[in-house]
Amino acid sequence: MARVSSAASARPRPRGAGRGAYLDSAGRPTLYFPEYDDPATQDGVAVGVDDQRSYDLFGKVEYRDFELSVARGYRAKTIPTGSFGTVFGSDRNRIEDDLSWADLSYGSSLARGWELAAHAYYDHFHESGHYLFDYTGADPPELVLNVDDITGQRVGAVADVTCSAFEHHHAVAGTEVRYNFDLRLRNGDVEPPATYVDIDDSTVDFAAYVEDELTWTSWLSLQAGLRFDRQGSFGEHLSPRAAVITHPLPDTAVKLIYAEAFRAPNRSELAYATPEGGAGASLKPETIRTVELVGERRLLEQLRLTASVYHYWIDDLLEATDPLDDGPSAIRNVGSSRALGLELVLEGRATSQVTGRASYGLVGAEDADRGTRLTNSPQHLAKLGLGIELFDRRLVISPETRFVSSRRTLSGATVGAYWITNLSLRSERLLEGLGATVTLYDVFDDTYLDPVSADFAQDAIRQDGRTVWLELDYRFGWP
Repeated sequence: MARVSSAASARPRPRGAGRGAYLDSAGRPTLYFPEYDDPATQDGVAVGVDDQRSYDLFGKVEYRDFELSVARGYRAKTIPTGSFGTVFGSDRNRIEDDLSWADLSYGSSLARGWELAAHAYYDHFHESGHYLFDYTGADPPELVLNVDDITGQRVGAVADVTCSAFEHHHAVAGTEVRYNFDLRLRNGDVEPPATYVDIDDSTVDFAAYVEDELTWTSWLSLQAGLRFDRQGSFGEHLSPRAAVITHPLPDTAVKLIYAEAFRAPNRSELAYATPEGGAGASLKPETIRTVELVGERRLLEQLRLTASVYHYWIDDLLEATDPLDDGPSAIRNVGSSRALGLELVLEGRATSQVTGRASYGLVGAEDADRGTRLTNSPQHLAKLGLGIELFDRRLVISPETRFVSSRRTLSGATVGAYWITNLSLRSERLLEGLGATVTLYDVFDDTYLDPVSADFAQDAIRQDGRTVWLELDYRFGWP
């Protein structure tokens, strides 16, 4: 009989796992919107146009210091709201999008106190939007199908080195290179054919960053970091970050943090930066500066309290505006916003089977130029959730309740505050590899509305009441 040596039996083997989920929903059979309550628009009733279908797949393989992850997702949704001025109640108003990505990561020790982490990735995104318009508004209508076709593909790599070899220092330095090799944006009518936007572009983005944490004493440390970005869509940007961390008492930490970041204009915003769909070279990135004071305290062995006060400023906000000559809307850097907020989080474990988390947020967010409250920005937010594990963790029960205070709409009106309670039951081991989640949203069937953007005729849209969702997922793997 052949023998297997102990060295051979200890040889590392690949490990893998995967999961998938599928959704197919007919949605609400009828939806009523008072803004369309007219015989010409079906008395405001949209029938059979709330369906949605989606799936998600994920897989992962690990071997030695390498890990490969891949994923794919797809969604198709009919749009019942008549947004963008489309024909209300038509099942031809649909949007489809799919996303695929792959990520290969590597991590290893270079020497004592030196660690290397790197990963390379590929992303693919595609969106197809179909919108039915009546260009004349006369009888009979002149129905024209307008199509958005958006594609984005990119490859990139990130690598950083962490050094803890020097006393009192913990430093990280790294770089990222990203090649957006397929940026396509097309919009036009099907029949009669017309093209409004046709862009096929590519860009190269580069970033480098460094951060160092200096620990002076057991109760005081300093952090400082700087990130440099060069993006093909607008140019160069520097983002600093700094923090002071203290431990004035046992089980207590106090942090003072300052950070800057930015959001570059995406390709769609650049396409509509001028009424003619020009290159948008004048657009600048949105920038944000934040100052935050954070306190963390362990109250009991299994109970922790975190409190933070923050202030942020956002400049050069990108918004759609109407030109003075009454032409089509265009994207511009307009306005600034600011906010001052407080957040409290209490989390802990009551027993080995019961965990809980409670949070409260108070924030005042306003338009810095007009001094008015931002739309869809609640002043008070609260949430309470539990996780209860039963039958040797074969069943997890997760009740959650949250409160959202009143919010302002674009017209200056206000939608009321609401409480909503959800209940989720999750079984990871329904059958071998098969898991199931049953979620009851809005247990008490409360009525509430959410403000919407200027793309809608509605000022706010009523959300679904009590709804039951069943989700099945399958996980597979090998040792």
